[in-house]
Amino acid sequence: MDKQNVRQHLIETGAKAFMTKGYHAVGLQEILAAAQVPKGSFYYYFRSKEDFCIAIIDHYIRLYAERHMAVLLDRARPAQDRLLDFFAAEKTYYRQQQCQHSCLLAKLAMELSLLSESIRAELQRGMNGWIGTVAACLADGVAAGEFTLFQPPETTAEFFYAAWAGAITRMQATQTLAPLDTFIAFAAREIGGRPH
Repeated sequence: MDKQNVRQHLIETGAKAFMTKGYHAVGLQEILAAAQVPKGSFYYYFRSKEDFCIAIIDHYIRLYAERHMAVLLDRARPAQDRLLDFFAAEKTYYRQQQCQHSCLLAKLAMELSLLSESIRAELQRGMNGWIGTVAACLADGVAAGEFTLFQPPETTAEFFYAAWAGAITRMQATQTLAPLDTFIAFAAREIGGRPH
C-alpha cells in the first residue's frame, strides 16, 4: 500500500472508531492495530492525534457532502422533495446502523469544542456547510413559491441543524428512530409537504 493509501486507510479507520466511541475513548494504538499499521509510522502521516482528528473531520465533511448533500443541490427537482428526500435518506442510514452511529461533527463538538480551537474551527466549517446547503434549498423553495417560511432560510436552516442533531442524540438514547420521525414530521409541516 503506498503512502497516500496508508494515510487514507488510517483516516477511514479512525473515523469509524471516533464515530462509535468518540475521541477520548479511542487510543492511537487501537486505531493502528485495527488499521494494521505499525505504531512508529503514525507520526510520518500526522503531527499529533489532534492533527489526525482534523484530517478525519475534513474526510467526513467531503464524504458526507458527496453521499448525502448532493440531493439538496439538484435544482431540477422541487426544493420540498429534495429536503424531505434528504432527511428520509438520513433516516435510512441510521436504521441501517441500528441507531448506533451519530453525527460525527456533533459527537466531536460535545467532546472537543472547548479543548481545541483548531478542531472547533473545523467542526464549525462542517456545520456551516450543512446549514448553508439546506438554506440554499429552502431559498429555492421560497423563490419558486413552493412554501413560505416564518424566518429567513438561513435562520430556518440553523434551527433545522440544531433540531436534527438533537434528534440524533435522542435517537441514540432511546435506540429508536422515533425522534427522527418527529423531526421529519415537523420539517414537512414547516415546508408544506408530507413526510417521506
